[in-house]
Amino acid sequence: MGLKLKIWKGIPSFAEFQTTLNAPETKQLWVISTNSDCIPSQFLTEIQSFHRRNGALYLLGDNDPYNVSVNTVLARVLPGLTLSGNYHGAKLVSARSGASGPGFEPHYIFTGVQNLYEGITIARFTGRHSSIQYIMNSSEGQPVLGIVEGTDNGCGRIAVDGGFTRLFHTWDNAGSARFVKNIAGWLCALDDDCPLEAKFVSGRAAPRSGGLFSKLL
Repeated sequence: MGLKLKIWKGIPSFAEFQTTLNAPETKQLWVISTNSDCIPSQFLTEIQSFHRRNGALYLLGDNDPYNVSVNTVLARVLPGLTLSGNYHGAKLVSARSGASGPGFEPHYIFTGVQNLYEGITIARFTGRHSSIQYIMNSSEGQPVLGIVEGTDNGCGRIAVDGGFTRLFHTWDNAGSARFVKNIAGWLCALDDDCPLEAKFVSGRAAPRSGGLFSKLL
């Protein structure tokens, strides 16, 4: 099983957007932020409705001012939580053994990930929302990736990421490539059918030849 992608490089027509999000095969929406308040209100309402129908969201910001549009979505689905700041990261982080400090926690999303590039200049989380769980900190020890399991009233899962440059800079198979596949699988709740097989030994996740979400690959 694989995922089919539909990519919009700008704002599509509302009719196309609404039709796509209401299609039964549409399981998740990724929103990569920009520096303008460019998402019309009717689109935000449609995103909110999609999420309430168990649609998953991956919301990506970065350094200011490139958090404007993603914060308008956050205001609808996780009110009180925002991304802001301009921390120069540009480092690799790895699994951490403690509850704090740089790196990522044991989680399905990090199965097979040895090291992960945090992003060039990245955002910090500001404000708060009771549902958010932070599973990755930047090299300065501040949260850079948070998730919501999406169990409230049938809502979908959410991932909020403060470093969208991770998707195209310092890409490697042991980090970014595995991370993207895993987070797409987690958003689709494929882990509900899979045992947790990631083993964290000596501070890093043991790799698997097939990855966690073999259905995706």
